[in-house]
Amino acid sequence: MSDLEFETGWARYKVPGLLAGGLALYGASRMDATRPVAGVLLTYGFPVLALLAASAPLKQSTIFTPALVIGGTGAAAAELSIAHALQPSVSLYAIVPTSVLMAISVLALLASAGVQAAAAGRGMRNTFTAWMGMVTLLALYLPSHAKVGKDALDAFIAALMVSLFVGGGAGLALGAVATRLVRRPD
Repeated sequence: MSDLEFETGWARYKVPGLLAGGLALYGASRMDATRPVAGVLLTYGFPVLALLAASAPLKQSTIFTPALVIGGTGAAAAELSIAHALQPSVSLYAIVPTSVLMAISVLALLASAGVQAAAAGRGMRNTFTAWMGMVTLLALYLPSHAKVGKDALDAFIAALMVSLFVGGGAGLALGAVATRLVRRPD
């Protein structure tokens, strides 16, 4: 299978996969028994899924490993920040202060612009910084929005909308600026 066949095959299943995920989310949100489970799975799963989606276009390049390290650092900081806010009774999450986690998230976002620029310098198109912008804003916004013991699914969906538009938009702009700085003149 050639790269073109793989890419078009993957693209063929993106929209049905998103539709199936949206329907599953809707179904889980309608039943009181599944709302807490869906909220926890989505809240903790989104940073990891965003990292995988962001690094997938870089898989066949030498930039893949730095992308995983930088993205993994940002995703881990987001996971710890979310866990610290949603489960304050677990003392293990309080080892790293929230301000340090926020700083790590922002630094990982800035470093992701470097990864995107390096990939653009090699002629690869990607939106790595936009995905990491969503993860960063989710890490910054969700802990202040979520209430312990309340519905985690509502808090996640609200934080996802904010991180999608604000974080993704800021990451898209930051990545575009970084890409323009390294792109060779034609």
